Amino acid sequence: MARKGLSPQIKDPNKLCLCVRRRYLDYIEGCKAEGISLVLIETLRALDRQKHYKRIGVSWTLDSKHLPQPPHDLALAFDVVPKDYIREPEWRPTGVLWTTMRHVARRLGLIVGAPWPRDKGHNYLRKCLCAEDAQEPAA
Repeated sequence: MARKGLSPQIKDPNKLCLCVRRRYLDYIEGCKAEGISLVLIETLRALDRQKHYKRIGVSWTLDSKHLPQPPHDLALAFDVVPKDYIREPEWRPTGVLWTTMRHVARRLGLIVGAPWPRDKGHNYLRKCLCAEDAQEPAA
């Protein structure tokens, strides 16, 4: 639910840059193969929401990869939580599923987390890789 005057939380994979969206879809499938169902928490984020997150201590930066990124003005980051942990306090940060999810993400070239341990569901790329992805031969 959106706070009054705050941009809504966006949970749309189509708001991910294509290079991240491909990895996100592969990530979902990779986690599913490991028996982990995921809940998408957020993709693209407006600056006012990012400022709010920084103010309340949920984020540490105003340079988030959730903000519109060049060259397509789409997000280079997504946040997910294992469905099994969604109702747990702080999404069970010591749960074993996070380790498996991290391995799946790294196999896909995603960077996991931020400088703090509770951000285990945050996955991102430092820059758009669409041009590099286009150069790779089709599988």
